[in-house]
Parts: sequence; structure tokens; C-alpha cells
Amino acid sequence: MNELRLFLRRDSLQGGAGCPWVWLDGSGRVQRSGGNLDDLPSIRRCRLVLAADMVLTLPADLPDLPPRKLAALLPAAAEAATLEDAEQLHTVLLGDKPGGASRLAVVKKPWLERLLADLRGRNLHPDQALPEFLLLPWQEGEWSVLVHEDGVVARFGEHDGAALDQGDPPAGLRLALAAAAPPKRIRLYQGTALNRPDAARWSEILNLPVEFAGPWDWREAAWNEAGNLLTASGIVAEKTS
Repeated sequence: MNELRLFLRRDSLQGGAGCPWVWLDGSGRVQRSGGNLDDLPSIRRCRLVLAADMVLTLPADLPDLPPRKLAALLPAAAEAATLEDAEQLHTVLLGDKPGGASRLAVVKKPWLERLLADLRGRNLHPDQALPEFLLLPWQEGEWSVLVHEDGVVARFGEHDGAALDQGDPPAGLRLALAAAAPPKRIRLYQGTALNRPDAARWSEILNLPVEFAGPWDWREAAWNEAGNLLTASGIVAEKTS
């Protein structure tokens, strides 16, 4: 089945700003790509990849409730952790079953609502959305780190990740290592960075194995079905025929 993906940043679709997109065939190979939505193929359904700095993941201890009742509690749980108004937060339970330690994804609701309205105005109807870090390859006991020219993206677990600073290695990565059980190794990917990251240097500074895993691009990454940011708090993918 063919697939259209859009990559959304903080300023996407504002003031004439474009939006990177890719059109994949049924085998996941790139058929077309661009940065202007006026050049899209004739299709209505799409998936959204959200820039890592637009999505915050948080731990939460949730009661075992039916999904509809649980959804009403998620913004309050995020408000307690972020100190922001719950009404301004779009909060989704990622993958984990409620009734204990879970992981939440939090997005600024006005930003997401504006983007969805803009896309509807173009007759584009997304049914799934994920942060970039949850598309990175990941295995138990490993962290995956993606180096862009303007920052670093990390995936720490099945439903956990973050945008980090531009350090070499990032200070945010060192803080994450100090706050959690360290992984057995870090797999280092090259995104938009012009130069290949120095895995040996990272390994020496971080004092754990760091392996260069090659280039990586959201356009051809396998989609992660374990989460969808368009499923709670009043923002649901619009059904179309």
C-alpha cells in the first residue's frame, strides 16, 4: 500500500513555510519527495512525523481504567509534570497498558490543532502521527542516537525519546545516562549532519560502547505501530471515505 508522510516542525505551514514530504510505494521505497505541499500526489490520507523537539515523553503511574475514562486523566498527569495548563496539552498514552508505570507523549495542543486545520484546508487527512525518535531503530538494552546538523535525537526505550543539544556528545545525553541505568551500548546514526559522528570519541567520553550504525532517514524508516499521537484528548484522526 502506498504511503504519504509529512515531516512537521515548529514553524511548518506558517508564513508560507513548506513541509518536507515523501511518497512511498507498497515496498517502502521512495517514489517522490519534496518540500512544497503544492507538489503532492493526489491523495488524502497521510502520516505525520513530528520533529523531536515538539514532543515530550513523560513517565506516569496510571490507574487501570477503561480507555475513555483514562483519556480524561492524561492531561492532568502531564500538567503535574510540566506545570503547564492541562487544556493546552495534547496527551497520549504510548503503547503501555494502564494500571502502573506508563509512558505519556505530550504535544502543545494549539500547535497540533493549527497544523491539522491547515492540512484539512489542503484536503489532507492524517490518521497517524509519531515523533521522529520513535521511528529510530531500537533494541532492548540499547539507545539509538541520531545526529543532525542542528541537534541530536535520541531513543531510550520502546516508548521513550527526546530532542537533545548539539554537543559532541550532547550534554543532554550525559544527563540521561546519569539519571537512568546505562544501556549496554549506543548505536549512533547520521541524519542531516554533514560529517560522520565520531563513535570512538563518544565511547571514550561516555565510557560505554558506542557503534556507528550508518545513515538514517525518516523517509524510509519502518513505521512504528506501537503509538499514535492522534488518538486522545479530543484530537482524533478524521474519518474520510
